[in-house]
Formats: sequence, C-alpha cells, structure tokens
Amino acid sequence: MKKIILISMILLTLIMMTACSVPIHLIGFIDTAGEWVVEPVFYGSLPYNDGLFAVNLGGDIYGKWGFVDRDGNTVIEFKYDAVYSFYKGFAPVMIVENDTEYWYFIDKEGNKAFGDQKFLGALVFSEGLAPVQSMEIASYGKWGYINTSGDFVIEPKYGTAGVFHEGLAMVRVGAGESGICGYINTDGEMMIEPMYAYGGVFSEGLAPVKLTYNTDNQDWGYINSSGEVVIDYQFGYAKSFKEGLAPVVAGNPKTDLFSYIDTNGKTVIKALFYDANPFYDGKAAIKRYPNSNAGWGYIDNKGTLIIGGDYASCSDYNNGLAAVGLIVRKK
Repeated sequence: MKKIILISMILLTLIMMTACSVPIHLIGFIDTAGEWVVEPVFYGSLPYNDGLFAVNLGGDIYGKWGFVDRDGNTVIEFKYDAVYSFYKGFAPVMIVENDTEYWYFIDKEGNKAFGDQKFLGALVFSEGLAPVQSMEIASYGKWGYINTSGDFVIEPKYGTAGVFHEGLAMVRVGAGESGICGYINTDGEMMIEPMYAYGGVFSEGLAPVKLTYNTDNQDWGYINSSGEVVIDYQFGYAKSFKEGLAPVVAGNPKTDLFSYIDTNGKTVIKALFYDANPFYDGKAAIKRYPNSNAGWGYIDNKGTLIIGGDYASCSDYNNGLAAVGLIVRKK
C-alpha cells in the first residue's frame, strides 16, 4: 500500500511539473540483466546495501530521504535531509533543526542507534568503526572514530577521516591545503606517514594517492599497505582497484578520458570514458559521452558495453542490483 501511495504522489507531481516543461531525473532499480526491478520513481538513490536502498522522495533541494527494500516498499520513512547507505546494520542520517545540521546513526528499524549522540558529520561503518566529526567544544570540527556501541575509540583530532578498508584508513593531519594525508590502523596508530595531498581507500592491497594539490599535475599513483610505491605517480586521476582493475586518467585530468589498468599498471581497457567507476559484480558504471543528461551504462571487464549506455546516472552494482536514472522530460 505504501508503494502504491508513493507512486501516485510522484505521478501527480509529474503531471503538475509537465505543464512547466521541467526536465525530471528519476531513478529506479535494475537487475544484472538490465531489467527494471522497480520503475524509475525516485528523485535520488544511493547504492543497494544491507538489503535496503536509500532514496529521495522529491528533488535535490527540498526532498526528504528514507529507505526502501529491493521491491521499492518503504521500510524507513522519508524524513531525513541527507543519508548514507546502511552498512553492518547502521546508517548515518542528517536532519536540519533551527538552521543547524547534525548527524546521528539509525538502526534498520529506523531507531536512533546511540541515544542522543550527535555529530557534525558522519560516514558509514566499516570494519567495526565509523568516522565522525565531533560537536564537542574541545574537539569541535575534528574527525575521529566510534565503535558499534557509539563510543569513541580513536579520539577526534583529524582534519578529515576516511572509512577503514583492509585494516587501514586515510586521515588528514591539518586542514585544507595545509594538511597532508597518511593512514592509520584500527588502533589509531599511524602506519603510513602523512605525505599525500589526497588518498583513497585500500582495496586489493593498493590505495590511490596524490602527491600535490595542483589539479593539473599528473601525480596520482598507487601504494601498498607498507607505503611503498607499486604503480608510479603518473596519472591525472586514479580510483580504487576492484576485481583486478582500476579506472584512471592517464593524461590531463581536465581533458583526457578514463581507461582501466591492472595491478601491474598496464592498460587493459583503453581510454574511452568521460567518467568511470570500479568494477562490482563483474560490471563497471561508465559514461560514454559528456552530455549531462545521458551516456551512462555498464561494461564488462573486456570494455564491452553490456547494459544501458544512455542512462542519466548509474550506481555501482551490489548483490545483483543497481540504481539508474532517466530524464523523463526535457524543456
């Protein structure tokens, strides 16, 4: 019943907006064959995880976020101003009260997970810890890590903090362009000394890192968990490895296209894409041309387009499902 009411509300909104000829970007869910599991009815979505999609009910600015199951049925009501996906039974959510934003965590029943714990910012749990930004006066604006009981186990002292993968997480010592990134372990010990402008997550034993803040410099490369350079600093941009491949821009990050390399740094899929994501479930989301309203689809590990190609947006696959968007009307 909730699903029927939701679709009716959105159809009514579409009828009203059609008179104004407003382009509408709607999102639905597809399976691994590219078939619709839920027709495009949502205004925003995050990747499927822990059995739920985070979706937006009505527009980028004024819409509220909630959570639905793989059939599009509402599980957690639409009342949040921003959210991240569920991981390990918890999701960070944000609300605005009296012009003040704050984050907290909910469980899969939609209940507050850690009492009245509030944060300036929060990311998902991974490997038992979640990065959060402190609201306490003594550590205001600093990032640290809480456990699944909501207790700080790594005190807030970093300018930025990333999620843990393979036992390591990127942290920034200092703020803005005066800060540099290194990697800590789950005990908060610095395992790779800060020396990078940017750092991505570890995946398949490697992490993408960039040496300088200059976006024109081709100085992205890959390090291992000991901090040793495995693939030299040579890329205009680099993303994480998944399923043995990583998307990179081999030249100018402002003009050149994405290709895919293997863990030896060899190009496996040539530069064809205006944007590209890592592989999940044997598929990678890619953008074939620069049109902002279309061009997204999925390739296999040979670079062959296998699903779509003209979606307005694509999420990564997870557990056989992905969220994709369509423009249903233009001016």
